[in-house]
Amino acid sequence: MRTTIMIERELLDRLVEVGNFRTRKEAIRTAVAEFVRRKEREALLEMAGQVEFLPDHLHTLHGLEEDE
Repeated sequence: MRTTIMIERELLDRLVEVGNFRTRKEAIRTAVAEFVRRKEREALLEMAGQVEFLPDHLHTLHGLEEDE
């Protein structure tokens, strides 16, 4: 999908340099993907302590892995 965005030239040049990217397009794609991954990890970390596993859940998971 083609999108037009305005990014400060100095910031974009720095991104390309720091990330050792060959193109600005590659730099922007990578930066956006990394931002999404980081936000998803943060959301998972916020769930810490909110999910309860019953003692036999791990046993069941190991059994399923062996069946594959």
